[in-house]
Amino acid sequence: MNLIPIVFLLGLRHGIDWDHISAISDIVSTTELKRKGIRDATLYITGHALVVMLIGLAVISLGVYIPQSFDTVMEKAVGATLIFLGVYLLISLFLERGNFKPKSRWMAVFEIIQNIQLFIHNRIPHNHHSQITPPRQIDRKAAFTIGMIHGIGAETSTQIFLFVSAAGAEKTVVGPLILFTFVLGLVLSNSFITILAVLGYQTVKKNSNLRIVLGVITAIVSLYVGILFFLGHTSFLPSVFG
Repeated sequence: MNLIPIVFLLGLRHGIDWDHISAISDIVSTTELKRKGIRDATLYITGHALVVMLIGLAVISLGVYIPQSFDTVMEKAVGATLIFLGVYLLISLFLERGNFKPKSRWMAVFEIIQNIQLFIHNRIPHNHHSQITPPRQIDRKAAFTIGMIHGIGAETSTQIFLFVSAAGAEKTVVGPLILFTFVLGLVLSNSFITILAVLGYQTVKKNSNLRIVLGVITAIVSLYVGILFFLGHTSFLPSVFG
C-alpha cells in the first residue's frame, strides 16, 4: 500500500506527457466556446482513461502487456504525422498571414483531405456543382475516439504491471486499487491541462499577432517533436517534472 502515493504521482506524470498536452490543445483550439472546449476535452480524457483502465485490468488479470516493439512503430507513425503537419502549418502561416487562425492538427488533416477531394472532384466531369466542406470542429465522437487512441501504449501497461507485481497484488483487490489510483492521477492532470488550454486559446484568438506567434511556435515544436519521435530519440524531449 506504500506504493499508492507513488502510483498517483506516476499517473499525474503520465497525464502531462507531450502527446496528451498536444491532443487536448488541438481539441480546445477548434471551438470559440469555452463550454464546448471543456466538454470535448472531457470526452477525450474519458476515452483515454477508459482504455488505460481496460489495458490495466488485462495486465492485472492476465499478466498481458503490449510489446515494446509496438511503441516503436507508433512512435515513427506519430513522428511522420507531426513532421508533415508542422510543414503544412508553416505553409498555412505563409499563405494566410494576418488571417491565420490556430487550428487543430486533426482539423488540418481534415482540411488536407478536403483539398485532395476537391482536386479530384474538379478533375472529374460532372453535371452538378456541389461543394465539399470539411467539419470545422471536432465532435463528441471524434474527441472520445482520439482519447482512446492516446490511451494505447506499451509504457502504461508495463508500468502498471511492474507496480502491481511489486505489491504482490495480481490476485487481490489491491491491484485494481493501484490501477484506479494511476488513472485518477492522469485524469486530474489532463483536467488541469484542459483548463489552461481553454483559457489560453480564448486569449490568443482575440489577437492576430498572438495567433501568428502561436502558429510559428506550434509548427516549430511539431517539427522538433516529430523528428525526435521518428528517429526514436524521445529521450531528448524535456521532462515536465525535470
